[in-house]
Amino acid sequence: MTPTRIKFKVSIIENNVSIVLHSSPSSYLELLEKYLSVFFKKIISEDIRQGLQIDIYGNIEYALGAYVAITIESLKLFGIDINELFDISRTIDKELGLNNVVVNALKKSYLASKSLIYRDGEQPVVIMDEMNIEFIDRNIIDYNKALLLIEDQAINSAIVHLGGHTVLSIARCVLSRGFSECSDLFSEAERIINGIYYAVYELYPPLNGHYIWDLGNYVSIITLQ
Repeated sequence: MTPTRIKFKVSIIENNVSIVLHSSPSSYLELLEKYLSVFFKKIISEDIRQGLQIDIYGNIEYALGAYVAITIESLKLFGIDINELFDISRTIDKELGLNNVVVNALKKSYLASKSLIYRDGEQPVVIMDEMNIEFIDRNIIDYNKALLLIEDQAINSAIVHLGGHTVLSIARCVLSRGFSECSDLFSEAERIINGIYYAVYELYPPLNGHYIWDLGNYVSIITLQ
């Protein structure tokens, strides 16, 4: 999918933050603006320049990815050292209640300008092959439907282990054979990931692709090609 240009403007006047995201309005993008507004309110100070404007390329169809790209580029313009950038943004992300594993993976990939297979606490695996991500649709999770049994530590651990082991299996295949040779394994991994979403949140598997966390109570559906 061809990246869409995101024209993003942050105006800071007397410590008030005004955010304008130049794209088609929707509740999905309003949610992105809300998260960005909170992010900037946590990092601004009186000495920061006023009327900061940022233009970046990114896929606006995936709000969480846009959030990562915009906040990283903003922190760079604010003069924050690249070595501190990850830790500073991670602290704010946690306060915003974002899914840290997915956000951390996106940040590592963005900063490296490479596609990665990421598992928290492990060294990321760089995918050398050219890979395209297609965004198919998005859905809303009803957290009230979350499986009550996940409060059982054993069941919770089993679900986490299943998801983590799936990522490790993909990583081993990519390292030994390359991304293009692991398409069958990726298809199986999609079934497992979608199965977890259905088991925990009663979210029916999509006809094509798999779920990935997004902002708020959204999940996006993507395919890897």
